Amino acid sequence: MNVLSQTIRFTRLSLENSKVINNFSTTSVRFRKKRFVPRRAPSKMYYVREPTPKDHEETQILKKELNIYNTQMKSIYAYLKSQSQPISQMVKESAPTSDDNQADLERSIQLNAAWNERLADERAVRKTAEDEAVAKIKRQKLEKYLTELNFQHTEALSSREYVKVKRAGAIDMENLDEELEKFLERDPVDHNFAITRTGERISN
Repeated sequence: MNVLSQTIRFTRLSLENSKVINNFSTTSVRFRKKRFVPRRAPSKMYYVREPTPKDHEETQILKKELNIYNTQMKSIYAYLKSQSQPISQMVKESAPTSDDNQADLERSIQLNAAWNERLADERAVRKTAEDEAVAKIKRQKLEKYLTELNFQHTEALSSREYVKVKRAGAIDMENLDEELEKFLERDPVDHNFAITRTGERISN
């Protein structure tokens, strides 16, 4: 078997004074071949084993034994098939009739109806308990909300009263003229005085 190889040659040409100078640099690349293999590797040879010779007498004996084995297996299969027919007939005879099947069906329907009624009662009890639990939670949330609302209302009233008291002595556009008249009618205050170290006030 020849080894597939391919050679790639790289040629470098140098041009000088319009003359071609042959300066070849050749590199060979071999594929599917190891580096340590010689340049010309020997072809691979495959050994094919010769078939084992057959003995004619032994072959005839084996064929005879095989025919006997096949005949015995066919006899056993036919016997088992003949014996299975009475058994299948007996199974058919012992099978329940249509009346028995109808009775079983009616009994199954009754059991299923009783089971459905029991589950319906359990479901109703569970649903009642769940509704009560949900109503209790809603009631608690409502009470908490009303408590917070009353507290906020009380706080608003107290802040309103506080603002009203603070605004009682305040000056606004309604009592501005009145407060100005009171201020003008008030005795003038003379700040032209001096205070000694002992706290005595000296004025003109």
